[in-house]
Amino acid sequence: MDLSEQVEKLFHEKAYKKIISFFYDSTYEEFRVESIPRVLGLFVQSFEHTNLACKADKALYWLEVLLKNKSTITSDPYFEFILKQKFSISDQILIDQVIWPYLYERGQLEEAEKRVNSHLGNLLKMGRLDLAKKELLSLFEKVGSSNWSLNYFIKVCMVAGDIDLLVTSFEKYYEDIALCKNVKRTPKLIEIVFSFLDFSDLNRDGVRKGRGFKQAYCLGFIQGIRQGLIVDTQHWESLKYFVVFIFDMIVEGENRDLNLLLLLEYVVGRQRKKLANKIMLYFEIKDNCKRLYKKHAASFQGMVEVLPECKDENIDIEEYDLGSDLFENENEEMKIFEQVKKLERDIRFLIKSNKLEHALGRMDKLRELDPDNPILVELYEARSKSEGSRVVEK
Repeated sequence: MDLSEQVEKLFHEKAYKKIISFFYDSTYEEFRVESIPRVLGLFVQSFEHTNLACKADKALYWLEVLLKNKSTITSDPYFEFILKQKFSISDQILIDQVIWPYLYERGQLEEAEKRVNSHLGNLLKMGRLDLAKKELLSLFEKVGSSNWSLNYFIKVCMVAGDIDLLVTSFEKYYEDIALCKNVKRTPKLIEIVFSFLDFSDLNRDGVRKGRGFKQAYCLGFIQGIRQGLIVDTQHWESLKYFVVFIFDMIVEGENRDLNLLLLLEYVVGRQRKKLANKIMLYFEIKDNCKRLYKKHAASFQGMVEVLPECKDENIDIEEYDLGSDLFENENEEMKIFEQVKKLERDIRFLIKSNKLEHALGRMDKLRELDPDNPILVELYEARSKSEGSRVVEK
């Protein structure tokens, strides 16, 4: 008599506690595969007859057996039984980690959402932030994002201090937000990120250097202006960081076209006609540019045409201070860090634009503020090459 027959015999004898001992002491290899659904059903009925609590480790074992062999083994009674059990938080985490993906797979969406919601809450309580992030990313991959899951992801990443993961995980939405596309289905991630961040956090190096954070900040700033949440004349601090970040990314080539469109939207709002025309010309003549970007840039044509001519007519590319004119009232209050970053950005831009003399003009100021700055080495090398070429010409 194999174990499945023994369990069947014990059930007819109402020896429920003996059946439960098989639940704890046996392995699925000891049963015929075709008998396992029936055996699991008898396990469930035995627990229900005795009102005994089910221990988590073996509950998880049989659950994993069920899911790993779901093509040949099905047992809805056992699965539903496990869903109703109450375990300690640490044990429940192990159970839910296995259950919630299967619920989605079975199409039990409402139950799946409740389960993963509770699972994430437990992970936060236990400080299991890495697992929470992993589970959320898996959730987004399987079923996409929703308001509640997005809020959990934001909360987890903020508690963990992982801002870059928060924003880079949603890079696919950057273009939608920048171009005002699919507004209804675009997550409000960028708005939430912007409202969550205290400006004091921006002084942390880890945040400063994050490409994803810079992009999210700039998108959040533009979104804030669109919705009337930010009035730049009243938000000098946020404006200052927007300008620093947007030019950093444009000069360094990170999502350059996308960020030029953000800058275009901003300068049109600030009535900077000359700069707006230069950006629009860039999209008009650039060959390898998305047609969608060209179309979006061209959509500003009517607004630019009615802008006054005098606002920035005196700004030329050689004199253009890469954003400083957009908040000239704030220059004296900028911290050394912002000054260094601006000088770095100016120098790189001017070198790329073959304006070496103008770049050298900023070298003394940069050396004064940050004598060990690595860009000084680049500048010395560029000057040496330039002087060497002049000698050859002579």
